[in-house]
Amino acid sequence: MSGLDEQLSQLSLGGSDSKEPQTQPSQQQSTQPIDVLDNYVIFSNLCSHLDIAGILPLKSVTRRWLGHISTHLKVRWNINKKLKRFVADPQRFRTKMGRLDALISGSFVIQFFDGVVWEESVLDIYIHETKAAELGHYLVTEEGYELQVSSSLLDAQGCPNEADLVKVGIPPRISHHNSC
Repeated sequence: MSGLDEQLSQLSLGGSDSKEPQTQPSQQQSTQPIDVLDNYVIFSNLCSHLDIAGILPLKSVTRRWLGHISTHLKVRWNINKKLKRFVADPQRFRTKMGRLDALISGSFVIQFFDGVVWEESVLDIYIHETKAAELGHYLVTEEGYELQVSSSLLDAQGCPNEADLVKVGIPPRISHHNSC
């Protein structure tokens, strides 16, 4: 043992000549580095850098994390929370989309699974042309959007293209919250 190590050892144990009882290592509460992950904030931050294939094996590390994993998965992949940027009532919007056989696509899907938000992105929806008017009506009457037909959906004469699917781009809702 080097001189410095010996001095540090004596300081931490109360000196080698001390008559006070010394704590044995087996009596000390030891904290392992892995115990830091018992803190949900730290655990969730770590998991935010993992994909689902990296998160699920954590279940087999210790039972202590099962609650953390369950909570993280519910929060991270909460589709209603992500859709809130675009619609006031995500559940009702999803029900409407299901009834109309509409499909979300594009950058929203990438952002959802990657856990990021691109502020300038839109919500792209594919819907059969025979059901597009009903979705448009819902977006105007229930969500407060203004309908604007893209020129890419019109042919040279200004008539709707004969495509089976229509792509609808929905911009994020404008926040009306005061910062005061």
